[in-house]
Amino acid sequence: MTTLSPTVYLDTSVFVNYCDVDSVFHSQTIRLFNAIATKQLGGFISQYVLYELKKTRDVDKIKREKMLNLSSSPFLTTLEATK
Repeated sequence: MTTLSPTVYLDTSVFVNYCDVDSVFHSQTIRLFNAIATKQLGGFISQYVLYELKKTRDVDKIKREKMLNLSSSPFLTTLEATK
């Protein structure tokens, strides 16, 4: 019998909070990504999230690159966009 881990959908704000050390959600977001990396949780994002991260203009270039690198983690599944 296979045990499935709970799976969570990560929207754009999760990546923003991960990169914003001043966010009240920063430490919780770090724990969330650690749980996904250690397979305690499954994680998925959509192509829409990737699009939003690429178009983010209210953060500096370094944070944008960090968010994009994080979104390409092998521990995250990317859902295809549908019409």
